[in-house]
Amino acid sequence: MTANEEKNELVVVDVPNVQIYAFTVSGWPTPRTAEEVLNAARKSTAESIQRITQIIESGDYESDRGYWESRLAQEKARSYAVMTYGEWLDFEREKLLAPEMVEITKQEYEDALNVLPPRNWHTRNNIEEFCSREMYSGTYTTQYAFQLVTGRYFAKMVDCADSSTWLSTILAQQ
Repeated sequence: MTANEEKNELVVVDVPNVQIYAFTVSGWPTPRTAEEVLNAARKSTAESIQRITQIIESGDYESDRGYWESRLAQEKARSYAVMTYGEWLDFEREKLLAPEMVEITKQEYEDALNVLPPRNWHTRNNIEEFCSREMYSGTYTTQYAFQLVTGRYFAKMVDCADSSTWLSTILAQQ
């Protein structure tokens, strides 16, 4: 499959969770129509709702009831959309990078710094920043920043391969 064919392949997307449920061609032994994959996704969700409901109603997991109720709510909130893989890449980028940066504590910054060796750790525009090595998807990960001038700390999902999304760029524009 060429890169262009790949970008035009249809995918079924779990919209609230910003995840691909399945591809229509490459995800199956034989190609499926978008409607077949969409129906498989909906069937899987219905089965999950049924299993989780049974767990809750059994009473066997009362100490974990809150967890199972939140899982049930998550499953009930699922919705799916059909789009090309190229549209998916744009959708994923928009959704993952949309949340604003948040101010965090020095302790949260240091905890993130000391979990794994940092990625892209540097100082730029009077901002010391690094990316987590744990990627959410592709090149998307959380970046942490320390603003040297103000002594404030921040975090945000960024594309570690695209410096225009980095906190040093955002903070320099403020």
